[in-house]
Amino acid sequence: MAITRSLNIGITPSLLHPHSQSQSLRRLSSSARNDGSDLKKPCEFLGSWTPPNDPRVAQANLEGQLRKEYAYEVEMLRVEKQRKDDACREAVRIASEERKKAKAVAAQKGALDIMH
Repeated sequence: MAITRSLNIGITPSLLHPHSQSQSLRRLSSSARNDGSDLKKPCEFLGSWTPPNDPRVAQANLEGQLRKEYAYEVEMLRVEKQRKDDACREAVRIASEERKKAKAVAAQKGALDIMH
């Protein structure tokens, strides 16, 4: 009470006690939960896995899955390398065409200089 009198802000002593604050917060949170709103339904995937009885079957399944993932990764690397190779070939082709054009222009200038 001494704190409320000295501060003169009207806080009751029950609000100053940490235990009473946590109880009031619990009451507020529980009343907010019971307002009729639907909670999210649990995920059907969680808890749906059943381990196989035979560990050899589990290992075979895992190896098959790993092989599929590896094959997919190798294919993605192949596609990426093919894309880079195509881009490199295109850059070489464009550079070659530019050199040929520059050479043709230089040859025309040389021919015009000889005529004059």
